Amino acid sequence: MPGQTASTLFTPRKFYSSNHAGKTSGVASDASDWDVPLEFDCSNIPQINITQELGRGVYKTGLLGVYHGRHVVIKMVTNSSYVYMKCVEERPDMPIWEKRCHFFVTMYIMKEILLLQQLRNPNFLGLLGFCARGDDIRSMSLKEHGVIAVYEYGDEVNVSDMKLWPFRRRLDTAIQLLDLAVYAEHSPLGSLRLGDMKHGNFLFVGSRIKFSDADLVTAEGHRCSSRDPDSRCVFDLPCVKNSCQGYNAKVNLMLIHQLFLTWLLDSSGLDEGINTSSSVIKSANKKLFSVQSELNVLNTTASSNGKDIYWKLVSIRRMLEN
Repeated sequence: MPGQTASTLFTPRKFYSSNHAGKTSGVASDASDWDVPLEFDCSNIPQINITQELGRGVYKTGLLGVYHGRHVVIKMVTNSSYVYMKCVEERPDMPIWEKRCHFFVTMYIMKEILLLQQLRNPNFLGLLGFCARGDDIRSMSLKEHGVIAVYEYGDEVNVSDMKLWPFRRRLDTAIQLLDLAVYAEHSPLGSLRLGDMKHGNFLFVGSRIKFSDADLVTAEGHRCSSRDPDSRCVFDLPCVKNSCQGYNAKVNLMLIHQLFLTWLLDSSGLDEGINTSSSVIKSANKKLFSVQSELNVLNTTASSNGKDIYWKLVSIRRMLEN
C-alpha cells in the first residue's frame, strides 16, 4: 500500500510460550494467551533518545535508548559491521556490489524481526517494534536509517554472580533455560538451533533470562547419509531423510548445560530457607543428582530429552514449595 512502511503492515502476533505451542512443557512460563501489540514503528522510533553504544557484533550495532524515561535497546546494521566491510572488500571497484552488500547485511536484522514475530516466547528478548524504510545503513539517524529494531532492555548475565545465588533462584533460572530449549525443539517453525549461543547473548529482564540474538537461529539440521560411513550422525543420532534427527535439540541442550546448568544445578544451599522435612530434602537431592547425571552424558549418548529434564526440575521446585 502506498505511503505505508513495513512496520505498519504487520498485525500483532499471538504470544506463545511452550505452555501452548504443542503443550510441550507447561509451568515455567508465566505467560498465557494474550496479544502483544508492537509498541514502536516508524512514527515514534525517532522519538527515542540514543544515549550510548552498547556494542558491535558481526552483523549489528546495539544502542541504548530512552523513551519517556524507559530504557530500550535499538539494533541496526551499519556500514562499520564486520560482515559488511568484508563483503565490500570482495569487489571494491564495483559500486553496484556495495549496494548488494547493503541488502545482504540488512537481511540479517530483517530475519531476526520476522523470526521474533513468530517466536513470541518469554525466553526470547522481546521485540517491541521496528521500522523498515529501505536498505540505508550509513545514516545513524533514527529518522533516516533503513531498518531499525527496538527491544526490551536487559542486564548482562554474570556467571560468577550466579554461583552465589540461593538455590531456588538458580533452579528457577535453570527451568527457564530448559523451557527455552523445549520450545525451540517444538516451535511453530520446527526444531530450531539457537546459533551463536554464548553468555553474551543472554540477558536478564527482571528475574527472567532471555536469549537476545535471534538472527542466527536456524531450522537447518546436520546432513547425513545412511549409505556413506563418513557422513553418519554424531552422537549416534538416527539419520532420517538425510538429516540427523534430534540434532538441533541435542546441540541446544549441550550448550545450555555447558554455559549455565553446570553452575545453576549445583546442590549447595538446596536446604537453605526451605521449611520442609529432611526426607523431602533428601528426595529432592536424589532427583537433582539424577538430572546432573543425565546432563553429564549428553556428549556420549543419543539421548537428549530436554522435556523430561525440564519436568524433573519443575517437580523439584514443587517439592521444595510444599
